Order: sequence, then C-alpha cells, then structure tokens
Amino acid sequence: YLRDEPPMDELDALKKKYDFIRTFDKEKPVYVNLFPNDADYSFIKTYDYDAYVEKYLQIGVPMLSYDNYCIKDEGKVLRERYFENLDLGMKKAAKYNVPCWTFVLSLAHGNYFNCDETTFRFQAWNGIAYGSAAIQYYTYQHSYTAWGTAILDKNFAKTEKYYYAQRLNAEI
Repeated sequence: YLRDEPPMDELDALKKKYDFIRTFDKEKPVYVNLFPNDADYSFIKTYDYDAYVEKYLQIGVPMLSYDNYCIKDEGKVLRERYFENLDLGMKKAAKYNVPCWTFVLSLAHGNYFNCDETTFRFQAWNGIAYGSAAIQYYTYQHSYTAWGTAILDKNFAKTEKYYYAQRLNAEI
C-alpha cells in the first residue's frame, strides 16, 4: 500500500516513491487507489479525470484501482457517473495492459448507506460485467463504530456482511 486517493498534484512524487520501492522489490504489487470520476476538485486537484487516470497509469503500476461507491442516500440514489467511471476505468486499464480492480462498499459512512446483500451483489456484478479483474471490499474491518458495521466488527467477529461476501465470492 502506497497511497489512497492521491490528488493530481501528488502523482509525480508518487512515481518517485514507486520507483524507489521497485529498486528493492520488483515482485510484490505496489497498491494505490484513486478517486472516482466525480471527486470534488478540492480533493482531486483537477477537472480532467481522464488525464488524472492517464498520468497515474504512466507511473507503471501493476493495476488500476479506484473507489466508486455507487449507491447513496439510503439506497435511493445511484451515483450519477457510476457507469461512466466503470467504462473509463476498464478502457484505461486495457490501454495500459493492467487489470482494473473495483470495490464493493460494505460500510455506511458519509452519505453512503448500510449495504445489504442485494447491494453487495449489484456492486460486484456491475464491476465484473465491465471487466473488473478483482473485487475489493471497503471495508473488511473497521473500528470506528459511528460508521456502521463492516464485514468484521471492531473485535474482528464476523457480521452478517461476512456471509454476504462469502456467498458472493463463491459465486464469482
């Protein structure tokens, strides 16, 4: 793990860190996760998401990963540019011949709601339909209980979401 959601103006420094790590270890993946295409400018520091993904992939990373939690506001709203992000991610990954990894949101936070098994499946199968090579879960375990329940609770005990993920992983 190198960085989560780097802004555009940090990608050059990120490349230097990536190259430094690669001088010692060329085998293990160096993980970075990008912002989604509708991230606020104050976070991502660019209005050109295409250029952001392109610049990131030019680092030479072994995969493209971004979080794009699709369902908000108690399950009533599908993120407006969700499918556009899936499409762009897969096309950019193909251009650079790297796999694209997508997320299943498991944890309520911000304006994202407490996902049930149906929304787990919706998120995973959409990623796979677009060509995702891996499904990641945000988050597997979380100790900050105000955000809701993750796949494992703050004591690392299995929650009902563990079984959602278990069944989904078996299907995939």
